[in-house]
Amino acid sequence: MDIDRTRPIPLYFQVKTLILERISSGAYLPGDRLPTEHEICAQYSISRTPVHRAFSELADEGIIIRRRRHGSVVNPHWAPDTASQASLRVLLASHDWASYVRKAAPDDLELNTVAVGYPNLHRHITRSVAEGQAPDLMLIDSVWVREFAEGGILAPLDDLAPAWIAAEFHDFVPRYEHNGRAIAVAAEVNVAGLWYCKRTFERLGLSLPETWEQLESVAASLKSAQPDALSLAMPLGIKAAETTTYCLVAMLTAGGAAVTTDTAVVLDSVAAVTTLEYLKRLVERGLVPMESVAYDWDRAPELLALGQASMSIGGTYEAPFIAETAGVGLDELDEHFGFAALPVVKTGRDGTVFGGMAYAIPRQSQRPFDAIRLLRALVEPSAAADLALTTGTLPGRRSAVSELVQQMPVLQAAAALIDVAELRPQTVAYNRVSTQLQLMIEAVVLGRTAPSEAVVRTADLIGAITGLPVIHLDDEAE
Repeated sequence: MDIDRTRPIPLYFQVKTLILERISSGAYLPGDRLPTEHEICAQYSISRTPVHRAFSELADEGIIIRRRRHGSVVNPHWAPDTASQASLRVLLASHDWASYVRKAAPDDLELNTVAVGYPNLHRHITRSVAEGQAPDLMLIDSVWVREFAEGGILAPLDDLAPAWIAAEFHDFVPRYEHNGRAIAVAAEVNVAGLWYCKRTFERLGLSLPETWEQLESVAASLKSAQPDALSLAMPLGIKAAETTTYCLVAMLTAGGAAVTTDTAVVLDSVAAVTTLEYLKRLVERGLVPMESVAYDWDRAPELLALGQASMSIGGTYEAPFIAETAGVGLDELDEHFGFAALPVVKTGRDGTVFGGMAYAIPRQSQRPFDAIRLLRALVEPSAAADLALTTGTLPGRRSAVSELVQQMPVLQAAAALIDVAELRPQTVAYNRVSTQLQLMIEAVVLGRTAPSEAVVRTADLIGAITGLPVIHLDDEAE
């Protein structure tokens, strides 16, 4: 068919049908790049609005994969592809991950890897499962494990390799279990902490802060000595999305607060209010810029790398970005920047969070035993260490950590925090919980809501989202 303005069919639907017909006919093969929206607009002399809607719906339906700055391609896991039926289908977050997986895979396994980008990964997983087309092996964020496990999506790994799980599962950090069964293994671990410019601290004779009081004092000294540079950078708004949640939950944990437990929402606490009051005070004193509510996810580490900030709160996963932005090699990062434990509310307690990606096998996997072979190859200690050296994160296995730290000293402090770090809130609706936390801190920083009111409202909203009972501070007092 062609685009016909005289037909009583919406233009977006005609564009969508046209692309579908070309995929079905073989004009566009699995993995092929599609014309851009601008190219289709020019070819058919139509506006971008219907074309954009057509591409959006195709992406939502899992037919195409859209990658920012790289265009759209036909999803190899959706399109009929008789030549690849013997291939093991692997769903990943990025092309770097795909390269790593192919490198570590056993030689006799033919892989069909698809990288959809982290922002699209959750949607592609749920869509493929709903259509009965789940991959054989997939990479998932640690915060999705509970959701997918309780949804019956994940296959217990001890059914596929019981001897291996019994012998080696204890070596993984964290251990992802559901109802006492191993359901995923850690691919990497990233820890939240304090990045800092070594030369600035050495030049000014500053010591690393270990408590919130010391952090505020050091930030004030930096502001006085370097009025044109930021003392501390961290995202505090919804624009930075999950990065804001990651940093906020780390600060809540360092302050002795929590968002949820397995059985209740516990955000409404003195510790949570104290944490929000502290962050607001840092902004009011100009130690953290008000503009932090509008930061993108990578703005804080970018400011640090460019010498425009002396400290930033973030995760070890930012190491490659900081190195690249600063124009140094990852192996040279330790010469310029350091990573320290997150300062805590008072001496004598540790507190931070960790996250990372994990490998899991869907119950719908058509080749589960080949998938477990691939998974085992990917998490062998030497392979795990190789991945960590590339990504700047810690390996998901204890046995691979010590070797990595020797090669990347900047991660030494992070390695020491593994045993005291906590996972981000494990809920069946994490993405929506995360959004509420982002809205909460943004409202507090902007002065729209008082910290005490913010935790009450957010706790109630999280309770409504998760179905968990809410424990309020007033309830505890009674």
